[in-house]
Amino acid sequence: MNISPRSELSIIIAFGQGGLPGQQHTYLFVRSGRFCRKVAIFLERPYDAANRKKEMNYLQGILIVAGISLDLLATMEVEGAKLGEIRRKTLLINSLLITGLQLGFFFGGYGICRAVNHSEAFTNANTAWLGEVIAFCVFALLGVRLFVKALRHEFVDERRESISKSTYARIILVTTIYTLFAGCATGFLEFPALFLLITIIVCSIIVVFTGIYTGYMFGFRAKTVFYAIGAAVLWGAGANILWHLIRG
Repeated sequence: MNISPRSELSIIIAFGQGGLPGQQHTYLFVRSGRFCRKVAIFLERPYDAANRKKEMNYLQGILIVAGISLDLLATMEVEGAKLGEIRRKTLLINSLLITGLQLGFFFGGYGICRAVNHSEAFTNANTAWLGEVIAFCVFALLGVRLFVKALRHEFVDERRESISKSTYARIILVTTIYTLFAGCATGFLEFPALFLLITIIVCSIIVVFTGIYTGYMFGFRAKTVFYAIGAAVLWGAGANILWHLIRG
């Protein structure tokens, strides 16, 4: 290492390969003038991406789906508060439509980011952790979005009217855009697709019926609680990812 003479104190973080394939070291150096000394080793273990992702248990997947489902639950409650009458057949059809949108957007993002996560840039020993960092940031920001919506306390005009399928689709389209981001983040974590598929189908149908009936019978006031809980759940999912990153 060539060091030019300097009077100020500086700190250097350096990355290097260990003696074993895939082993990575992270060093901390302190430099002052011509003096340079290694003072700490943060990480001296193999970064095993496969084993790391196996540790992302099913509870993590449930937290992710629950977070986006609570957003949908609050939206459905608002729409239920506007209904003058609930037609069960229409509600069933709309629930299937919404579930299809949720699945389409989620697995669209999931498939794209899973392919990216398998690319050479993300499987390199020095960058294998990058996908988890992206996933953490996405869930943290999605949680912030729901928390802000909880703080707004937006008023809803309970007009008691019927809602068509096209209106449902237009309303839910906004929510499913964020489902796309959640799917992208999940794609970096390599969760089993079948488990996610079943969980999203079950949660989406339950959430649509629960949200519509809750809004129809009690109004829209619980949406603030749903948004706040959704934010906490998504932050919990992000915190779990961060814990795995720190633990190494």
